[in-house]
Amino acid sequence: MGFAFGHSGGEPPLAGRVRTATGAVLAGRGWHGVTRRDGGGTRSIYGGNWSGPVFVLTHHPLGEDVDPGVVYLDEPIEQAVARAQDAAADRDVLLLGATVANEAVIAGLVDEVVVHMAPVLLGTGTRLNTLACTTRLELVETHRSDQLVDIRYRVAAG
Repeated sequence: MGFAFGHSGGEPPLAGRVRTATGAVLAGRGWHGVTRRDGGGTRSIYGGNWSGPVFVLTHHPLGEDVDPGVVYLDEPIEQAVARAQDAAADRDVLLLGATVANEAVIAGLVDEVVVHMAPVLLGTGTRLNTLACTTRLELVETHRSDQLVDIRYRVAAG
């Protein structure tokens, strides 16, 4: 997603607020593989403007694809989120990767969903929503900056 920060409008305000509020990242193996392959690794989070504890949830052996700046977890989503929350202290946990995010939503561990939309249609990847249930969202905020659109939703109660 590095291309999203190369536009003329600078960092979108919502992205900046999310970045500032984030105390730890919990990501999936797919996200980890893409960032390692693209060469940015954990340094690519929010265009390289964020640093902090990064956890990658994976249930498969990593082989040589290990990043010394990452804590790798093989545990249920509830425990992984709790570990990331401890590391984040009083700040937010950012979930990166559709599979991890979907597991956390199903487990009732997500209170907000932020979508950064860029004018690029990707041909591969994991769908944003692979949920086996319906989750209602309440619109909180939208922001347009150049050609990027940021949308923030609150997960509705019940």
